Amino acid sequence: MGRKANIQSDPNSISFDFEGSDKNVLGIASVIRNNRGEAIAGMSITPPLHEINEKKLDCLSRLIRMGCSLISYKIGYQEDCPVRDIREIREWWKHEE
Repeated sequence: MGRKANIQSDPNSISFDFEGSDKNVLGIASVIRNNRGEAIAGMSITPPLHEINEKKLDCLSRLIRMGCSLISYKIGYQEDCPVRDIREIREWWKHEE
């Protein structure tokens, strides 16, 4: 596990922080883009590291990516937005639980 992505250039990437200020949490982040495709914000979650396994890491990564995609779409970013409605995230989450 120990990878970091360049979230400025890749709209679908996720950044992982395994070596942040608190060794007991894992940072998972993605980017929010405006209508011109520029990175204007980021969103992250920090679950407890002791609760993370590969399945949860994949699930949380997909969740943060979908959330950022939805916010980006809602503020005008139209390219490569796989999620366009919160109901899509809710439906996906039901199947992941």
